[in-house]
Amino acid sequence: MTNGLERKGLTIRSILGIVYAGMILQPAVLWLALVTGLGPGGINFAATLFVTELALLAGSPLSKQETFIVYLFSFLTLVPAGVTAFGEAVFLNLVYNQYFAVNALYGFNIPPWFCPVSSETVYMRSFLHPDWTIPTLFMVIFTLLFKIADISMALLCREIFIKQEKLPFPLAEVDAQACLTLGEREEGKMRVFSLSALIVFAYALIAYGTPMLSHAIFGVATTPIPIPWFDFNYNLEPILPGASFGIATDPMTFVFGFILPLSVIVSIFASSFAIFFIGNYLMKEWGLWAQWLPGMNVGDSYTQSILHVWAPAIIGVSVSAALIPLLARPQILIRAFKSIVKIELKAVEPGEVPPFVFLIGYLASTAATAFLFHLLVPDFPWTIIVFITIIWPLILSLYTSRGRGETGLSLEVPYIREGLTLLSGYRGIDVWLVPLRGFPSASGGAHVQWLKVSEMLGVKVTDYIKGYFIALAIALVMNFIYTSIIWSMAPIPSYVFPAAQIYWPLSASFFKLWISGGVSLINPPLIFGGAVIIGLLYAFSQLLHVPISVIGVAGGMTTPIPTATTLLIGGLVGRFVSQRVMGRDWWQKYRAVIVAGAGTGIGVGMGLVGGLAIVLRSMGAVRY
Repeated sequence: MTNGLERKGLTIRSILGIVYAGMILQPAVLWLALVTGLGPGGINFAATLFVTELALLAGSPLSKQETFIVYLFSFLTLVPAGVTAFGEAVFLNLVYNQYFAVNALYGFNIPPWFCPVSSETVYMRSFLHPDWTIPTLFMVIFTLLFKIADISMALLCREIFIKQEKLPFPLAEVDAQACLTLGEREEGKMRVFSLSALIVFAYALIAYGTPMLSHAIFGVATTPIPIPWFDFNYNLEPILPGASFGIATDPMTFVFGFILPLSVIVSIFASSFAIFFIGNYLMKEWGLWAQWLPGMNVGDSYTQSILHVWAPAIIGVSVSAALIPLLARPQILIRAFKSIVKIELKAVEPGEVPPFVFLIGYLASTAATAFLFHLLVPDFPWTIIVFITIIWPLILSLYTSRGRGETGLSLEVPYIREGLTLLSGYRGIDVWLVPLRGFPSASGGAHVQWLKVSEMLGVKVTDYIKGYFIALAIALVMNFIYTSIIWSMAPIPSYVFPAAQIYWPLSASFFKLWISGGVSLINPPLIFGGAVIIGLLYAFSQLLHVPISVIGVAGGMTTPIPTATTLLIGGLVGRFVSQRVMGRDWWQKYRAVIVAGAGTGIGVGMGLVGGLAIVLRSMGAVRY
C-alpha cells in the first residue's frame, strides 16, 4: 500500500471525534471495567464508525488521515486501567493505590507521595481533599515523562525498523484497511467488512452479552461460551499433571491468524507448547515447581509457572531476541544512524521531526524519571535506577518494536524491575511504591506499529505526535471527572463493582508477595541459557534457511497456550481453507478487511451490551 499524498489528519473534525470518545464513551468503559473486568476491546472501531457516519450524513466525509486520527486516539481516551501506549487511567490507579495501602500494607509507614491513608480521605472519596495533591502531582508528572520517553524511543525505532530494516508489521495492514474502509466506503470492501462485522457482532452478543446481561439482571452469569478460553487442564491432570492446554474463544485471536506469517505463528505456538505443556509437566515431575497445586486452571498455571519457573529464562530470551538480529546485521544500525545524521545536515521534510528533538526528548524524560526516583528513594542504588529508567527502556523498545514488526503482537518481558529491586538488597517499602507501574512498557513497539500505519495512510508524524498529546490531555481530564463521579457513588471495590471486588484483592496480594520478598527471579544459569538458545536458533535459521522466527519463539514464552492454539488454528484455516476456497488473489486483497470488520463487530457488540449492563447495574447502585 502506498501512502499517497500526505494530508492534514489533525483537524477540528478529528479532534471533535476524540472529544466525543472521551466525553461520551469513557464513563461506559470505566464502568464496564469495574463491573465486568473487561477492557475497551474494539470499541474505538465503534467510535470511528459513529463519527464517520455523522460526517457522511453531513455531506463531508472524513479523509483517510482524519479517520486514522479518530480511530487511533479515540482508543487512548478509552483505556480503563493500567498502562498502555494509548492510555493511562491515572485517577483510577490512585484509587487502587489507596485501597492497596489501607488493606494490604496496614501497619507500614506509607509515604505521603504514594497516597493518603487517613480515615477522613478514605471515607470522603474525593480527589479534592488536600492530602491528594502530592500523590496526584507525582502520578501525573511520571505519566507525562513516560509518554515522552515512549514516543521519543518509537521515533528512533521507526528509523531502524521501518525505514532501514523495512519489517512488514503485519497487523498494520488491518488498521490501515479499517480506516480506508470506514473513511472511503468503497463498495466491495464495505460488503466484506460489513459481513465480517455482522458475524462477529452476533458472536459477541452470545459470548459476552449473555453473561454480562444475565449477571446484571439475575446476579448470576450464564456463560454459553467459556471466556476467555476452553480450559483442558482438568482433563490433562490425571495423565500429565502440570501440563496446560486450552483453546481461546476470542474471535480476534482467530482472525489475527489470517494476517500473521505462518512461520511466525508456528514459532509462537511451538514455544508456548514447549513451555506450558511440556515444560510445566516436566518441572512438576522433577520437583522444580513446588508451587503447583492440583486443580490449577490455565490462568493460574500460566501466572504461577512464569513467576516461579520461567521468568529468568524469558528475560534472557527476550534480551537476546532484541539484540542478536541487530548485532548480526550491524549495517542496519549503521544505516539508521547515518540517516539520522543526514537529516540533521539538511532541512527536515515537512511533517517530520528532527532527530535531535526525539533523542533529547528520550534522554531528558528518562533522566528526569531517574532523578525523581532518586528523590523519592534516596538510599536505593543509583546504578539500578539508571538501568531501570534509562537503559532498559531502550532495550525493551528494540525488542517490542521488532516483535511488532515481525509478529504484529505485543510482547512483554516480565518482572525486570521487581527482580532488580530484590537483587539490590534494599528492604524499604518505599521503592515498591514509586509510581513506575508499567514502566518501562511495551508502548514503544505499539507506537512504531502505529507510525507504520501513519506512513501507509499518508499521515504526518507531527500530526501523530500532536494528536497523541491532545488525546492524552483529554483522557486525563475525563478520567479525573468520571473516576471522581463513579467513586462518589460507591466505594471501589464494593458489591456495586464486582470485578474490582474480585480482582483488586488478588492484585494486592500478588504485589505484596513481591514486597515481602516471597519471590526470587535471579537465576543466572536460566537467564544465560535462554540467551544462548535464542542465539543458536538464530544461527540455525540463518545458516540452513529454516523459517524460524526468534522473536516469535520469544513471544511464545509469554503467550498463554490457549491463545497460541487459536492463533495457529486461524493461521491454518486462512492458509489452507479460506485461500483455496476464495482464491489466492481475493484472499490477499480482503483478509485484512475481514479482520478490520471483525474488530468493528466486537467493538459495537461490546459497546451495546456494556451500555445495557451499565444501565441495569446502575439502577441498583445507591450512594453510600
